[in-house]
Amino acid sequence: MLSFRQHQAEFSQIIDSIIAGENVRKIIVNATPGSGKSILPILAGKLATAGLADALAWIVPRKSLQSQGERGFVDVSFREMLNHNLTVRQSTNEVTMQRA
Repeated sequence: MLSFRQHQAEFSQIIDSIIAGENVRKIIVNATPGSGKSILPILAGKLATAGLADALAWIVPRKSLQSQGERGFVDVSFREMLNHNLTVRQSTNEVTMQRA
């Protein structure tokens, strides 16, 4: 049985309301460390599945959190709980120097 924490349930409800036609353009979640934020990008992925988003951005302050979110997409238990097969692609704003 899937049981969300309060902020996860509220986030999921917002995503469902957007799919139902609610005009929401920005969602900001303020959640403490260890609160289960890794599931949020997967829940937001329902927007892409519904044809309402071409891309999603999950902005985090550290690479470790970026990696944690990426791992959430391939986590077998998340895939089973949420019945999803979504994928994610990592992107950063880091500038790399190349020598000619």
